[in-house]
Amino acid sequence: MKAFHKKHAAISTRPSLDDISVALQSVASIYSKVFIAIDALDECQPTERSLFLSVLFNLQSKAEVNVFATSRPILEIEKLFNGCQSIDIVASPDDIYKYVDGHISQLPDFVRHNPDLLEQIKVEVSASVQGMFLLAQLYLGSLEDKISPKEMRQALERIKLQGQKDSKFEILHDAYDDTVERIKSQKNGFRRLAEKTLYWISYAKRQLKTTELQHALAVDLEIDTGNIPREFDDESKPGIDLIVSVCCGLVTPDQDTADEEGRVIRLVHYTTQEYLIQIREEWFPEAEKRMDDVCTVYLSFDVFEYAMDLWKSRKQHEFLEVLQSSPLYAYSSINLGRHVRDSNSSRHIMPEFPTNDNRIQLTLRAILHLGFGTFLELLPETEDPTALFLT
Repeated sequence: MKAFHKKHAAISTRPSLDDISVALQSVASIYSKVFIAIDALDECQPTERSLFLSVLFNLQSKAEVNVFATSRPILEIEKLFNGCQSIDIVASPDDIYKYVDGHISQLPDFVRHNPDLLEQIKVEVSASVQGMFLLAQLYLGSLEDKISPKEMRQALERIKLQGQKDSKFEILHDAYDDTVERIKSQKNGFRRLAEKTLYWISYAKRQLKTTELQHALAVDLEIDTGNIPREFDDESKPGIDLIVSVCCGLVTPDQDTADEEGRVIRLVHYTTQEYLIQIREEWFPEAEKRMDDVCTVYLSFDVFEYAMDLWKSRKQHEFLEVLQSSPLYAYSSINLGRHVRDSNSSRHIMPEFPTNDNRIQLTLRAILHLGFGTFLELLPETEDPTALFLT
């Protein structure tokens, strides 16, 4: 590894897949037995996944290597592991019971003062979730707003009936339906915030960082008032705890990222994305158009006229500082066109934007910087945005 580093650091390159494979094989041959664990293999892009696994399987033919991989059930992945032992991973009833017991505090106070009801909740929820912590979480969330023991027992009866269905995905779908109804029954402000959060997360062209999502929601809410802002108002930005709360358990902050700036708010489970894909055109049919509007308004903020002046004055450091202090600028620059295309709409919230040369030049420079940062200084000076784009 030191030799590889020395070779590539000198010329600012990275080792090839073959280089890495040889290095891995060299290290593996030192040991009598090697274990390689791969978590969430389904999150690897299909084209990369096949290549990645072919390297590992080739390694197995040359050394004593054991591979352990986790994945949601996908036929293409199962075929790649054809003939290998596989098991369904589910939580044990005891673990589910402990989970429910540990989250009873989120239920109304009258539950804790009623030992029989308390035990019934633990038993019924644990028995109905078929080994899925996610389902236990959704069911507990559905019990939070019950106002009496009778209403609580009626809700438990519905949960029990849902748990008797054969298909786990059918059970989850019913639980998601109940959660969506809870979201829709909230006060208007909370409901709108939840809907915007869910369509931004589910329609976004890539995973959004928390700061990007907050800026997107803030601008979206400003547009709701009929106001087209010329600058970002930090006081319009909703808090992370509120965003998570109004979505009733469907989203969660990523706890695995130590860097606060790099954290994301994601859907709580891959089945949540699949469920939203099924209902999102009915629930928020104008989502792509709204995202197009937000990106357009954000790119039109006055601060970016100032950024263009900095660029023309060759003040690249200050220019980049302006872009980096505007979290949604990178996303909007790269993905505005995709939202315009996917919205299939001829209506533009700011008709003058596509004909503003300064805006287009700045956006294209940002795209090129964000995609090919090392070539930023090579961009030619031109007053023709089309020529710049073609270049």
